[in-house]
Amino acid sequence: MTTLGAICSQLGPVCICSVDNLKSGSGTTEVDKCECLLAFCTKAYFQKGNSMKELYRAVTNRRPILAMLEPDSTQDGGLDERDITKLLTDQYLDKFELRKKWEEWKKKGTVVADGYQDHAPTSEDVVRALFATSPVEWSRLPHFQDVTLRLIAQKGVLQGEGRAEQKLSLDGEVAMKTVA
Repeated sequence: MTTLGAICSQLGPVCICSVDNLKSGSGTTEVDKCECLLAFCTKAYFQKGNSMKELYRAVTNRRPILAMLEPDSTQDGGLDERDITKLLTDQYLDKFELRKKWEEWKKKGTVVADGYQDHAPTSEDVVRALFATSPVEWSRLPHFQDVTLRLIAQKGVLQGEGRAEQKLSLDGEVAMKTVA
């Protein structure tokens, strides 16, 4: 099976970050360096303060975001775009004090020039950024995981700043062709 790291290593200096493997901090510094934020949209993701902070930081600084949906409700998933839109209200975001974080980032001068300079992003801004690129659905079936990883690289990394739309195929993957 191909790993996301193996795909990304072939693409050059790119980064998809997640706070899951951080030893310290909240992930905001890593978000600023990454080519694309991969948001694994499970129920647990939207309950973690650091996950919400990294998502909000990506929105604030207009970093590309790719939502990955876990369709299996037994694996803490089952959320679709409609469910996530209902969940991410301004009131919900306020539970994580994200507007205060924006004010802190603004005061420190870490909001990029083309980021949200005049106001903190609203819940509508967060949802719009999260689904600006059509989400990828995670597959737990080994034969489809390679395709999922390819889509993550193609839709996330390859669509970064200054990159033209590119297609990616993995070794052994059969391309679909129209037959007369």
